[in-house]
Amino acid sequence: MHVTDQIDILIVEDNPADVFVLKKMLNASALLYLEHAKTHIEVRDEMIAKSLAVITLAVEEIRKLSRQLIVSDVMDIGLKKAIREMIANIQLVKKIDISLSMENFPEKKLDENIKIAVYRIIQEQLTNILKHAAASSVLLLLHKEGKLVTLESTDNGIGFDPTQHRKGVGITNITSRASLFDGEVTIDSAPGKGCKLKVTLQTKN
Repeated sequence: MHVTDQIDILIVEDNPADVFVLKKMLNASALLYLEHAKTHIEVRDEMIAKSLAVITLAVEEIRKLSRQLIVSDVMDIGLKKAIREMIANIQLVKKIDISLSMENFPEKKLDENIKIAVYRIIQEQLTNILKHAAASSVLLLLHKEGKLVTLESTDNGIGFDPTQHRKGVGITNITSRASLFDGEVTIDSAPGKGCKLKVTLQTKN
């Protein structure tokens, strides 16, 4: 496996905007190690192993910090504003139109855990779209009716056949988060038809 492919695997779960900036930086570092290894054959394997160890440690530390910052942001500035800032950060580094509707979403009635879950599910799905869908536009709908929070994500990407496509880390994480709130995840997609993801979460009030 190529070093830069291993970097992709390591950082798949992080903030989408941070992922692409970080990936470029880590790829550059990895390539420097490889160039050095080419001219110093006797230490090539050692150099590659050391570079991956350093990169792995750096990514894990960034993940820890990212998780802490997410909780802090959602609690300090509110879920809606945190989601808008996430989208703005993505659009700084990727040319993609992301529309967001939260008209019927009274976040004040939600507890901290479900707010964090909603944020992370949106984060996971946007990461999936950026990495795999080749989409130019995404529509996000977030609303609450009774005790049910619903998130819908629709993109115009390349799509896939859900019956043939192996679940990746992102969808697995989304499903796991939804299950913590007796939620459900449905996917409507086909090759060339984009993808629609629907996630429902049960709230206490």
